[in-house]
Amino acid sequence: MRLLNTVMVVLAVVLPVELTGQSWSRIAVPELISQHEATYKVEPDGYLYSIVRSGTRPNLVNSVLRTPASQPGEWTDISGRGLPTAPLFLGAMGMMPNGTLLVVVAKGEGGLADVMWWNGSTKSPVWEKVKGWDGISSSYIYNFTNDSAGYTYFSPAWSGDIWRNNRPNSIHFSKIASNLYSVTRGGASGHPTTGGIYALKVFNIGDGKGDMMWACGEGELDNISLKFTPASNTAFLTTADGYSGNCTAIDRSPATILALRTSKSFWDRTPTTLNSIDIATRKVKTHPSPYPQTATSFPPNIHMDAVDTLHWITGKTWMISTRDSNDYKKIDLLISRDDGETWTDLTAEGGLDESCKGSNLAFGAVSNDKYVFARCQSGRVLWRYGPF
Repeated sequence: MRLLNTVMVVLAVVLPVELTGQSWSRIAVPELISQHEATYKVEPDGYLYSIVRSGTRPNLVNSVLRTPASQPGEWTDISGRGLPTAPLFLGAMGMMPNGTLLVVVAKGEGGLADVMWWNGSTKSPVWEKVKGWDGISSSYIYNFTNDSAGYTYFSPAWSGDIWRNNRPNSIHFSKIASNLYSVTRGGASGHPTTGGIYALKVFNIGDGKGDMMWACGEGELDNISLKFTPASNTAFLTTADGYSGNCTAIDRSPATILALRTSKSFWDRTPTTLNSIDIATRKVKTHPSPYPQTATSFPPNIHMDAVDTLHWITGKTWMISTRDSNDYKKIDLLISRDDGETWTDLTAEGGLDESCKGSNLAFGAVSNDKYVFARCQSGRVLWRYGPF
């Protein structure tokens, strides 16, 4: 049972780590994290957030903590009131343009995916369900994205539907598009008019169209207006372009959009596919994923259920944190400094010790424009690489 629900709890204090050049440093975490599994997310407000599941069945407790990403040290528990307990767990996290923090609440077996928002108070934190969304879903909600007008979007994945709040920064949501692939006719395998959406981003790429939705999942990568009119869509990564598996991650640098398609397994002969789209020319390039993997190649066999693994950091620098679809013990944490052309092992660079290498490295590293945060020992240990 939580003893303090409505007051700020300072859980650990360490001196800020001073870094000169790019290197690894270990980040102190409070006991609540070090003795339980944790996941992490860096949000635009400059904080590193941690989601922790503690306790024993059937009394499992969800907690949310945060610390400044640039100078981690003091962790604040913002769990407060309202977060669910077992059998529900916290998953994907996002932030509205005004700083309202959102978190997905889901059952492990699917069928329920609520969205909750935090009132922003560290002294009396409260979590409530967003309005409009009824929580009934055929699958999980994997990510959130914002447009320049202040609206926030999400998709309950398998349905292919798109939801948006009714006003900028509002916590009331409505469905604005039903089954996106029925609009674009861009589903997988013969292009049926159905399919889930796993990666959702709003980009303005300077082509005069303003904000556009880039969305993909069980089908092509669609680039469609925020009114979701079929005539506004441009399709990328169709079957003819090399569609092979679920599209699970997209992001952009100033010059390039990278999109990731994952394999079902190595043996089905549909290897992982990394595609880049040149923003200036719209030319699509496929980056090879040879087997066996070389010292500078992209991994050939990424687990298909891992969504939102690919992140742009800054300039031409990207990272990916992946799990092998045939060997769950094989985790890659790779960095590209040339917009996806080559990839190298980030754990091999200066200062990282055995607490975060090999079998101790856990899937789910995250980043912002300055640092990569490596999740180790199922999140009980945390390391940071940077600054960039």
